[in-house]
Amino acid sequence: MDERKYEFDNLKGILIFFVVLGHLIFSFSHNNSDLVQKTTSFIYFFHMPLFLIVSGYFSRKNISKENLLKLFFIFVAMNISFTIYDYLVYGAFNLFQFKYSSWYILLLALYRLIISNIINEKTNMILLISLLVAIIAGFFNTELFVLRIFENWFYFVFGYSLIKNKQIHNLTIDKNFILLLLIFFLSIVFVISSEYSYNIYYYLGETYTRNKDAIVKLIICLTNAFVYVLSINILPKKEIPLLTKIGKNSLYIYILHRIITLVIGEYIIVDRKLILLLDIIMALLICLILASKPIVKLTSKIIDLFTNGYLRKNMILTIISTLILITLFLFELYNKNIINFEKKKLNNSNLISIGFVGDLILLEEQVKNSKEILG
Repeated sequence: MDERKYEFDNLKGILIFFVVLGHLIFSFSHNNSDLVQKTTSFIYFFHMPLFLIVSGYFSRKNISKENLLKLFFIFVAMNISFTIYDYLVYGAFNLFQFKYSSWYILLLALYRLIISNIINEKTNMILLISLLVAIIAGFFNTELFVLRIFENWFYFVFGYSLIKNKQIHNLTIDKNFILLLLIFFLSIVFVISSEYSYNIYYYLGETYTRNKDAIVKLIICLTNAFVYVLSINILPKKEIPLLTKIGKNSLYIYILHRIITLVIGEYIIVDRKLILLLDIIMALLICLILASKPIVKLTSKIIDLFTNGYLRKNMILTIISTLILITLFLFELYNKNIINFEKKKLNNSNLISIGFVGDLILLEEQVKNSKEILG
């Protein structure tokens, strides 16, 4: 049995905390200050790209039929729960729509299915092609999820390729120098995310408005790759109380946290002055609770009950159902635009329209401002 690499758990612990924190911030997007919005842009620049790199790295051991079946079940279960939430809160029912944070699970299953069939010894060539595809994708006006497939493929392939370049995870460079480099690249992240409102630009699936946006996208991809390499080399290779536990159970936190953040954002009122501090505290508590042994054990048993039980025994029915669902999702993706809901009137009687874009909740004014910044 391979020795557990705690630096990966520690990195995943940090990243999943940022995922939860980002979703909490967006849940209170109508009450956020400029500092909070910049913090969110900073988080969304790198947290999912780095998650995809880690997922790609461990995918060589997770491309079995059982694993793909498990991911598909998780995706369907998440989408059903989000559909029920939307119906109860907003009166809207559409099961065949990509909702909130479920996109990542489906993307991960898709990537693992693809990479098991195309990757060979020419990994570096495929990595270069994936980088070019990520950059070129922004020139086309296409649907959100389709754009995500092409733009995120680079990160997954980069992580997958690192299994043959293990020395990258054990650089002999001085730790202090690595720290300085990490601070430098994180500074680049902060500048780009602040100036380009990258979290909005990226997750809305906007096409390029200027030719130089392609250069910015190249810088973004390479910066995230460098941030990953530097982070994994500077993080402790030993177990850290709480952080390592959160990282080990990051999948369960990802599966369960979004409904919680949606409910909190919908029904809890937070003081604008304290919103960032309260978001950080709530994010930490959510991570700790969902990473607890009883929650993990129960969630794991439910997943195994379906994937190792009924679905596995009825494999033909499962495959047919999967193909039907994928067809319906693609049909919906082709024919429908992003669903828009309307929030209730605020005290000033202005109606705020909310657009649910994957896992983001964005005010129309924020989207408008981001486009003005982008020119």
